[in-house]
Amino acid sequence: MSSAAGGTYVSHKTHYARLGHATQHLLPSFLQEVLLHFENPNQIFINCSRDKFLSRRLKPGEWTRLGSAVQYGYFDFDIPLIYSILRNLHDPNTRPTRGWEHPIGPLVNEIKIGDDMERCRRIRNEIIHRGNTRVNDQELNHYFYDFKTIADRLEKFCVENIIMSLCWKWIT
Repeated sequence: MSSAAGGTYVSHKTHYARLGHATQHLLPSFLQEVLLHFENPNQIFINCSRDKFLSRRLKPGEWTRLGSAVQYGYFDFDIPLIYSILRNLHDPNTRPTRGWEHPIGPLVNEIKIGDDMERCRRIRNEIIHRGNTRVNDQELNHYFYDFKTIADRLEKFCVENIIMSLCWKWIT
């Protein structure tokens, strides 16, 4: 058991459940916002079907999600799907500093949009494929610190792109 604020105890499995929830909902929501800055939901199905790699790689369920993006947006898009789309349709703009799937994850000072995409993919895989459900306070705090720093950078990226887009529209 772990101690929490106020002297109550939280089990290691509760921490794992929290991480699972963050991995399935929080991290994808970060990347859904980024995807929205690169791809219009009205065009994503067409753009993915025109890409040779994506047209062969995507699974039927992913094509269904792509087709429903016009109506529902990117709400059902998960990390692997978003990662594949951004990697294949928007490289080099979304490329991590040391390239895609580098054997070593992004370093602390590597903070490009692609670096955070890579972090999200790696964190998701690490949590989903871990061998046990025991997560102590220190691990949970470490993951949530990573989530917060990623969210802060991605929020800054999205806001900057909105401002640039508005300025461009104002100029033209």
